[in-house]
Amino acid sequence: AELEQVNHTLREAINRHIQTLKALRESEAGYRRIVDTANEGVWVIEPDSQTVSVNGRMAEMLGYAPEEIIGRLFTDFMFEEDIPDHLLQMENRRQGIGGQYERRLRHRDGRTVWMFISATPLLDKQRHFEGSFAMFTDITERKGAEEALHRLNRELRAISNCNQVLMRAVDEQTLLNEICRIICEEAGYRMAWVGYAENDDAR
Repeated sequence: AELEQVNHTLREAINRHIQTLKALRESEAGYRRIVDTANEGVWVIEPDSQTVSVNGRMAEMLGYAPEEIIGRLFTDFMFEEDIPDHLLQMENRRQGIGGQYERRLRHRDGRTVWMFISATPLLDKQRHFEGSFAMFTDITERKGAEEALHRLNRELRAISNCNQVLMRAVDEQTLLNEICRIICEEAGYRMAWVGYAENDDAR
């Protein structure tokens, strides 16, 4: 009787373990379906920034297949001058601090892709840092519109200042010099010059 009781207890423990594994697999499958069908990019990295996983949307936004990104460093897809800020962000993750920020990444064809990133640290039960999980939204079009608006505002401001100079100018050379300065310093152009014909009846 005692042996039967032990066997019964063992069978119950095994069944519970099987049910737990089944539930875990179903949970993982559900998670994978959500990640793979998300409109946002998903990127998971280890503490050294090596890629653990990305979803299809993330890879698509950069022009790659997921398997071409997995195993590579996140910094491989960054511009070199942005890496110091990335290291600061990773230090925050190590401290258990999430964050939201903008980051430009390099597309496979070399163009810039601007992303809005929402990142959170991955910690084990002992609160040890295991990596970072982040959601990526492509904001390239928005950044382009913002830049175009900024450029337009600078040019309008430069035109207004040129009009002010025109009203105050005491001689032609001073006027032209000031207009060229405004075009370069305020409108953001690299160079400005004025040319006109001196000995031309049709000028």
